[in-house]
Amino acid sequence: MKETIRGPVYVLGDDIDTDQIIPARYLKRIERTG
Repeated sequence: MKETIRGPVYVLGDDIDTDQIIPARYLKRIERTG
């Protein structure tokens, strides 16, 4: 299946603080892989 998604894209820096995007108190489950 081929699908095109259109919308705004935000380019972020190399060192991103993900707690500012999704604070830990809102996460239900965290998996660390890799």
